Amino acid sequence: MRKSAVGLAVLGLLWICVPAGAWGPQSQIAIVTTAGRMLSKEGVVPLSKMEKEIRQGAALSSAELALLMPNADMQPVRSILTEMQLLQAVRESGVDPYFAFRLGALGKVAASVTAPMQTADPVYRTMYYDDIDQRISETGLTLQARQMVDSTEYFTRLSRELDERQAMLTNDYKSGLGFDGVARTTYGQDISRSINAVGDIWYTVLQRRGVSAGVSQEQKRNYVLRAMAFYVDRASVGEINAAHTRLEALDVYTGDVLKEIGDMMYEAGMRERAVEEYLAVLKKEPERKDVVRRIADYYIDLADEELEKDRLETARDYYARALEVDPLHPFAESKRLTAEKLIRERDARLAQARDAITKARELEENAEVQASTKRYAEAIVQLRQALDLYRGVTDEFVVEKRAAQAGINNVTSRLRELRTGLQESASALSGAGSSVDTANLAEKEAESQRESLYKTMVEKAYEQEIERQAPQVDLRVRGKD
Repeated sequence: MRKSAVGLAVLGLLWICVPAGAWGPQSQIAIVTTAGRMLSKEGVVPLSKMEKEIRQGAALSSAELALLMPNADMQPVRSILTEMQLLQAVRESGVDPYFAFRLGALGKVAASVTAPMQTADPVYRTMYYDDIDQRISETGLTLQARQMVDSTEYFTRLSRELDERQAMLTNDYKSGLGFDGVARTTYGQDISRSINAVGDIWYTVLQRRGVSAGVSQEQKRNYVLRAMAFYVDRASVGEINAAHTRLEALDVYTGDVLKEIGDMMYEAGMRERAVEEYLAVLKKEPERKDVVRRIADYYIDLADEELEKDRLETARDYYARALEVDPLHPFAESKRLTAEKLIRERDARLAQARDAITKARELEENAEVQASTKRYAEAIVQLRQALDLYRGVTDEFVVEKRAAQAGINNVTSRLRELRTGLQESASALSGAGSSVDTANLAEKEAESQRESLYKTMVEKAYEQEIERQAPQVDLRVRGKD
């Protein structure tokens, strides 16, 4: 134990502040993905099926990587060993896409820590990495058999090789020879060293099972939360459920963890699935008022959305459900009462629209009776009244509006026919005798029709006024009695 502690202390000094750009971006991705294919070919684990997730982990920015592996920039070797322990501890839950993603992130750090020129002059270091990035697909590789990573000896041996290579490369780039010097003949070896290191680290993680010493519950908890966030971001309920089942073995599903998972689902729009998490919290901790309120808020949100779509009954029922879940909710009851009021007002408007259609149809029928006896003026008055009633029906009610529009079309057509009948009556009257001035007769007939029309309109208005005044007069009479 003392030897390992001393070894780690030395390594902490050997690898201080490894630059985030150790190896260029193309080289890092190539190294990590090649390591995955190598292990798949060797029959360790079929990582090639999860190359997309491995690439995703290897492409993390420095800030994103720091969330998974704190101090990976300042103490990369220590971060590698810590991550290896964590992944070994969760290995029993299975190699799933998120596990592969974490392997990709681990591989990124391992590739960086095994790159030449880590501590060289930044100018020469950048020139070297750029040169390799442009030629990464051209190099031959020297791949070795896998070996377990020894935290003391493995990285110490690599550090000696890297120091020797850095000295030669720096001299070439200082002299202006650049890539055409040692780099051209050795960069395949340097790339292979990193690929082998990534492969060895992954091999150690994948082959050592049940290693949990030194891994805290907090580390496991963070792993589970980040795994669930990973799957929520992929918006796959199937993956979420499968991951839930696998990760239960880590024994970190407290009420707070389930609540946090539910919250991330809710914020991602997976609200129904989130409620399942909240209900799971209540099974563990029935007195969680914050979770009860969250479930009630879910129903309030659903109700508000239904209200915007004018689905009033559904909205009312969701408000009522929120009230059942949380009787002390500050808005549920007032919102339910508002929905009830809107339903009553809508029903009143619907009844009014239907009543208007019924009266309009009655006026149409009466108009036809008048027209059958050639009392066109009276028929026209009643049709115009029907037209006003039909036009008063709004677009709020689709069925009623459609019926009203049909009535408008019918009445408009019938009014044209009656006006034609009125004109034909005048023409027929003008031809009654040769000694009669036809023009005068037509004019008199038209005048007669107009007078009849006006008279009918006045009588109708008078009758309506009497009907309107009758209740008031009756009340005054009763008052005197």
